[in-house]
Amino acid sequence: YFRDVMAGAGNATVTTGNKTFVTYMVAEEREGVKGTPHYIVSYNHKTKKVSKPHFLGESGHRVDNHNAPVIALDSSKNLHVLLGTHWHSMVYFKSKNPMNISQWNTPYYIEGNGDNHWSRNGLTYPGFIIDHKNTIHLVVRGRNSEFVKNDTADPALNKNWSHILDYALVYIRKKENGDWESRKDLVVPKHKNYSNWYHKISIDKKGNIYLAYFYYAHNLSDLEKKEYQSKWPNENLSDQVQKKDKLAAHDPVLIHTYNQGEQWYITTTSNLLDNLQHK
Repeated sequence: YFRDVMAGAGNATVTTGNKTFVTYMVAEEREGVKGTPHYIVSYNHKTKKVSKPHFLGESGHRVDNHNAPVIALDSSKNLHVLLGTHWHSMVYFKSKNPMNISQWNTPYYIEGNGDNHWSRNGLTYPGFIIDHKNTIHLVVRGRNSEFVKNDTADPALNKNWSHILDYALVYIRKKENGDWESRKDLVVPKHKNYSNWYHKISIDKKGNIYLAYFYYAHNLSDLEKKEYQSKWPNENLSDQVQKKDKLAAHDPVLIHTYNQGEQWYITTTSNLLDNLQHK
């Protein structure tokens, strides 16, 4: 069961030389900040000292423990930080100087409304890496407002809002010195209710990128329940239904790109063996 594992699971720390950089959120309101506050510190392994926390900014319209930040390091040792969100724009920062947390470029809001407001096209759960060509790769759970059943109510304000959505697995890329590109949907579920991917992105020594995920959904239709039971007959579906149809995340999937995100493919054993043989 993977339902209790945070999706995305990007790195909260990076280490280079004798320093480790740690990003974190605080689940308490900061004066003058409505969203989730985010900070960064550095730890010097020689002196055994931690720097004073540097406030990066906020994400989202309220304190939310889904808004965990992630961090990556490029080949010039510049720091790249992304403030995670729960259905908002994700906030991207780049350090002005290598290995320095005191100054950052103007934040950029990725997708969503371009601000900290809740968005029908917002993003959740960042998987975040930088490859050997300094291209940033971001994989998130996104959604498509095309599938929103009721387009008049804000779920943050109206409890009767209907969750009929497309929770897609989304890929967004930024090449070195380039702009953030538009989102691409890697996988779009047929199921149009709540679902999650429990995804994890990683990169090998050759720069090949792999994405693993377990798909999970609930509030299934009668037909989906029948299909689920036929595939996993040993599960007691009636017990799961009593828990709001929260079903198990089954069958891990591994996909890859060998050309910096231009194309993605389902990974087979032969792909992995070929990759090992061509050093």
